[in-house]
Amino acid sequence: MNWINARVQGVMLGGVYALFACGLSLMFGVMRTVNLSQERGLIERAHAPGKRRIMEARLTREGEELLAACAPAVQKLEDRLLLDIPENRRSAFRQGLEAGLASLTGRHHG
Repeated sequence: MNWINARVQGVMLGGVYALFACGLSLMFGVMRTVNLSQERGLIERAHAPGKRRIMEARLTREGEELLAACAPAVQKLEDRLLLDIPENRRSAFRQGLEAGLASLTGRHHG
């Protein structure tokens, strides 16, 4: 019975390490994207007002122009991804996603 317990604990510990690795990979991937976007002049970073340890990232004019230029391609892809959802339910699906995003970010879109 001890060897089964050891194997189960080993697998569980391996799972914890895998979760840490995924978290670090995601974090460094996001930071790389932010750094590249800043280098290309698409975003600018500044300290949050009154919060010295928090950096905020905002789109520059160039970043907003690129985002607007990508909108048609994004819309086309979104339409393709939502193809299996009936037309009369897509709006409700989008609203649900937007509400979830607003809840996660604390920002509500009008």
